[in-house]
Formats: sequence, C-alpha cells, structure tokens
Amino acid sequence: MSWYGLKYDIVTNEKMLKVPYLLELSKWGFEYTPRPSTIRINHYEFFGKIYNQDKSVDPNIDCYIACNVNQMREFCLKVNIQFPVPDDHLEYVNLLGIVYNSDTLDVSMVKAYEIIPYS
Repeated sequence: MSWYGLKYDIVTNEKMLKVPYLLELSKWGFEYTPRPSTIRINHYEFFGKIYNQDKSVDPNIDCYIACNVNQMREFCLKVNIQFPVPDDHLEYVNLLGIVYNSDTLDVSMVKAYEIIPYS
C-alpha cells in the first residue's frame, strides 16, 4: 500500500509505526484472524500491524473492511463489543476496522472511519 501511519500514545508519549498489508498477513509471516464470515466485503479489506520503537511487533492487528455497517453492528452484538457509530452518522462511514489480539484471537474493539462533507 502507498501509506504508513505514525501512532502516538497520548498517555505514554510513545511513538509507533503502523504498516498496512493488502495481502493475507500469513504471507508476511504473521498469524491472523480472517474477517468474520458473516461480514461481506463491499470493496476491499486490508490489515495493519503496529511496530514499536524497540522493533517489537504489537500483538494487536487491525482488520480494515469496507462493508455494510449493519453487518458490522450485528458482529458487535455477537462479540459483545460496542458499535462505534451513532445512528445519525451511519451515512458517513466509509471504512470499519476490527482490532484483535493475534496471541489470544480476542476482539478488543471495532473502529469506524467517517468522511463528513464540508459545507
């Protein structure tokens, strides 16, 4: 992919690097949990791994999915995670993400990314 992300922990002031992967993470030597089979991809999916300053890899993996928000809401109910989007913002969601721990395979959160038009 053509981007990388710098992450800043506002509590510890630690800087980290997020690297996106379009291919299955197993091709890069990482174990991963595929997206839930109940969620159908609309356009694409990709993964993000976080590298710490000491060159260790964070066990949390982001699985980004362009999908139907209602399918993700159902997934959140199933895994007992709060759906991150209020009803009055559903039309602005363009990407959703599932964060899970690659060691335990537990889902820790679901994230949403919005595009809000400027007036």
